[in-house]
Amino acid sequence: MTETTICIIDDDKIYQSLTKKMLLRFHENSNILQFMNGKEALEYFRSKIYQNEHLPRIVLLDINMPVMDGWEFLGKLEELETDFKSIKIHIVSSSIAIADMEKAKGNHNIASYITKPIRLDIIKNLFS
Repeated sequence: MTETTICIIDDDKIYQSLTKKMLLRFHENSNILQFMNGKEALEYFRSKIYQNEHLPRIVLLDINMPVMDGWEFLGKLEELETDFKSIKIHIVSSSIAIADMEKAKGNHNIASYITKPIRLDIIKNLFS
């Protein structure tokens, strides 16, 4: 199996750790990147785009984070001149607000909206 780079952007270290373990259970060749907020992740994406390197295949993005939230991260990411067709961005949030779900549904760069806690069957389906 080829290595898949997966990006977890969430300010909850426990969630990051548990999600990483679940991801590696189904795809042990994954390269898991973890960021505490959108600003850290955006800096990583900018450097990869600038260096013309491969971007992560899967992004698990929380909405509510300090420094830069998920919506702001998405907006800034969309401003960068790159092709997002190869990236599956999944919102993973504890928010059950209809407004957040509708906003995600209306964004063509978002593959899905997943409510926490994330389940094993959902993790497994990320690779299909």
